[in-house]
Amino acid sequence: RPIIPHRLVLLAEPFFVVGLVAALVLPVAHDILLLIAINLAAFFVIALTCHGELAKRRPPAEHLTAFFLWMSAGGMIGGLCAALVAPLIFNWIAEYPLLIVLAAVCRPGLSFPLGRREWTLIACAVALALYLAAPALGFGFDVEERTFQIVIGGLLLLALAVEVLGWQAPLAFAGLIAITFMLARLYEPDAERRQTVRSFFGVLKIMQTADNRFRVLMHGTTIHGAERTADIFAGPGQRTPEPLTYYHANSALTRALEAARARKGEPMRVAVIGLGTGTFVCWAQPGDAWDIYEIDPAVVRITAGQKRFTFLSSCAPQTPIIMGDARLKLAEAPDGAYDFIMVDAFSSDTIPVHLLTREAMQVYAAKLAPHGMVAMHVSNRHLELSSVVAGIAQANGLKTRTNPGTADDEHEDDNAYKFTSTVVIAARADEDFGVLGGPDDFAWPVVTAPPGQRIWTDDYSNIVGAIVRHMRE
Repeated sequence: RPIIPHRLVLLAEPFFVVGLVAALVLPVAHDILLLIAINLAAFFVIALTCHGELAKRRPPAEHLTAFFLWMSAGGMIGGLCAALVAPLIFNWIAEYPLLIVLAAVCRPGLSFPLGRREWTLIACAVALALYLAAPALGFGFDVEERTFQIVIGGLLLLALAVEVLGWQAPLAFAGLIAITFMLARLYEPDAERRQTVRSFFGVLKIMQTADNRFRVLMHGTTIHGAERTADIFAGPGQRTPEPLTYYHANSALTRALEAARARKGEPMRVAVIGLGTGTFVCWAQPGDAWDIYEIDPAVVRITAGQKRFTFLSSCAPQTPIIMGDARLKLAEAPDGAYDFIMVDAFSSDTIPVHLLTREAMQVYAAKLAPHGMVAMHVSNRHLELSSVVAGIAQANGLKTRTNPGTADDEHEDDNAYKFTSTVVIAARADEDFGVLGGPDDFAWPVVTAPPGQRIWTDDYSNIVGAIVRHMRE
C-alpha cells in the first residue's frame, strides 16, 4: 500500500507542474534554495505520478518478467537519450521542458479521438500563442513584457483549471504547458544576438552586446569572457586585444601572476586550468612557457578553432592546449613543472568538486616549483568557497590568502566588462606571495578554514554548507 495514496498524488500533480513551469519561465523565484526546492518537489510528485500510473497497469503475475524487462529497457533508453543523444540534437537544455510536457500527457484520461472540450481548449491556447508569437515572427506590433507575463500566467492558470475541474483532458493540459515553454523560448532575451553551442559539459552562448561593442562568452548564466568587437575585427598585428572580465590589468588573478613574476625575476612556467576565451594568456611575456588544460572540445573550437575570440591567436598562438580532465593531465606533468598554476574551470556556477579537494591540491602542490603559487578563482553567486580552498591548502601544508572582491572595487566597471572577483592564492611560505599579503596589504588577508569545517576530499564535499555560508555573508 503506498504511503501517499495515488489519488492524492494525481490531485496534487497539476499544482506542482504549473508551479515548476512558472518558476522556469516567469520571474517568480530568484533565491537558489527556493528554486532547488521547487524543482525537487515537482520532480518527486511528477515521478510518483508516473510510477503510480505504471503500477496500475501492471500485468498478471505470469507476465511480470516481460513487464520488468521493458521497464529496464525504458530506463536504459532514457539514460542514453539524456546523456548522449540530447547534447547532440539540442543546442539548449530542451529535454527538461520536453519531459515535463510528456509527463503531463501521462496523466489519466488520455483518449482518441479528442472530444469537443479538448479541441476548444487547444484552439484557445493556440489563439493566445499566436497573439504572442506574431511580433517575434515579424508582424508589425509589439508585446510588452508585462502583457507577455500576464498572458503566460493566463495560460498556466487555464492549464491548472483543466485538471482541477476534473475535465480529464491530459492532452490539452500538456499542450498548454508546451505552448508556454515555446513562447518563453521565443521571447528569450537577446535571442537574435546569440549563438548557442551545446556539449556534454553544458550550454555555451556567444553573444553580441546591444551596442555591438563587445562579444561575450557565457556558460549557462555566467559570463566566462568578453572581447571588444574592435579588437576582434582588427587586422593581424594591428592591435593587441585588451584583457577584460576577471583578467583585466587590475584584477586579482593578474596581480597574483605579476607578484609571482616579480618574486621569480625571470620567465615563468604557467599552467592555466580552463581555457574560456583565452584572455589570461595575453599576460604572457617573451620567454614564458604556458600550458592550457581544457576538457570541453566546444570551448576549444570557439576560442582556438573558429577564433571567435582572438586573445589566444593574437597573444600566444603557439600555446599548447592539453585536452582532458585537468587533474589527470596535470598529474602527468613533471613535479615542480610550474611557477604559477591558475585554476578557473567553473561551468556557469557549477563547480568541479574534484578540482577542489585535498587530493587535488596535493597534485597542484606537487607540480609547483620552489616558491611557486596556486591561484584559484572561486567567484560564485551561490557558494562560499574561499574557506574550502583554505582547508584543502592547509591540509597540504600550504599558506593561503584571499582577495575577496567587493562591489565597490574602484577597478570594477560592468559597462566595460571589467569585473571584480574572489581569488584564493596558496603557497608553501608567506614570502612566496611576494608583494601580496604584506603587513600593509589589506587587499590580501590571510584566510583559514573555520574550526570544525570538514576538509573537502574525494570522498566528502558539502555543497549545502557552502550555500548556507554564502547566504550568511
